[in-house]
Amino acid sequence: MCGRYFRRSDKQSLAEAFSTGLPTTFDILTSYNVAPQSFQPVVRLNHDTGAREFARMRWGLVPFWAKDAKVAYSTVNAKAETVATSPAFREALKRRRCLVPADGFYECRARLVPSRSRPRRLRMAQPPPHPSQPRPLPETGKHPVRGTGQGIRAGAAVGCPETAPERRRAMTHTVIPVLAGILVIAGCAICGCSHRVPAATMILVDPSGSVTEWGRHDEFAAVAALIPEMKRGDSLVMIPITENAAADIQGRVLKLRAPNQREAYDADLRRFRDDADRRFSVFSADLLAHPGHKTDILGALDVARQEFDAIPGSGRRQLIVLSDFLEDDGAYQFSTDQRLLSPEASRQFARQLCEEYRFVLHGVNVYLGGLDSREFGILGSERQNAVRTFWSTYFGKMGARQEIQSDGTGMVTQFRGCGYAPNC
Repeated sequence: MCGRYFRRSDKQSLAEAFSTGLPTTFDILTSYNVAPQSFQPVVRLNHDTGAREFARMRWGLVPFWAKDAKVAYSTVNAKAETVATSPAFREALKRRRCLVPADGFYECRARLVPSRSRPRRLRMAQPPPHPSQPRPLPETGKHPVRGTGQGIRAGAAVGCPETAPERRRAMTHTVIPVLAGILVIAGCAICGCSHRVPAATMILVDPSGSVTEWGRHDEFAAVAALIPEMKRGDSLVMIPITENAAADIQGRVLKLRAPNQREAYDADLRRFRDDADRRFSVFSADLLAHPGHKTDILGALDVARQEFDAIPGSGRRQLIVLSDFLEDDGAYQFSTDQRLLSPEASRQFARQLCEEYRFVLHGVNVYLGGLDSREFGILGSERQNAVRTFWSTYFGKMGARQEIQSDGTGMVTQFRGCGYAPNC
């Protein structure tokens, strides 16, 4: 397994080979003796755009459970046959990857006196392929250092078993890094930079008096469970369903956004979650202490549309609505409205309101969780079916077909984790 590699290709050649732009914050210099613990250029996917870019990371992986960075001296290499099961590497293998450009590596010939072993330079015999030709590129990567000081990304090289008997006899070790063209890719995947698309989630919560006290506490408990599941870059916006969204929702929307920049020991995430828990406690306590008498669900959905429009990028977008779905905003009262006497009439009513509100949800995954309600249960079965049909048609016209889930909040966490309907 190599403990040194070299890189003699200039930065322009590397940029062409990896189809990426030149780095702007550091230079890529030729190096004929790259050692563990040194900072080197790697190629990763940009967190926001998904495009390839150069980054500067340190060679020497520190597992997330390590108490200090000294362990990095013993984790500069990993074996391909055990990397997927090793506690030190398996999480990084699953989630964090990048490419390490190099032209070759060094190994030592086996000698009778180990202290006199001489390094031997190994590289691919054929010239590199043209940048436009496809190249098989295994992946490697870096992991943030767990220790004091600023956060540093670091990683380990991964080697595959050597199969040529003559090379086994000539070399001290029986594993070598994976080669691709003249670019040595130091591993198959120990990294801190795989591209993950952040999720933007809107949650409409119903604190109205028509929902039972148990139902209100259940919905807020389900929402609270989502905060610890937020990953870097995720946003979570909680919108209360009030009596008149246009008039009284200002200042009552809770917006949470997880940080993008990693710090040592994930200190940034811990600070964010502590602050988010505190803000959510204030948010939920206020709503539970002052339940409303009416429900402007349609108005709250329009607020969600505006919040979606304000979020940059095209990541995963999810809408969770927790309510008894009895619109009662003064203009419409679903428990008595004559346009909700039958499922067919409710479909026509939903199409009419869709044209009025023009709320589009293409590309947004929707979860509708029905809460325990004082008023919904006393409605006749025909009107209950008409209300369900209304919302199914309404969201269908907006590009997101979904029915009210009878288990209420039961599948909220699973829905947000997979980003699709509850049966995903």
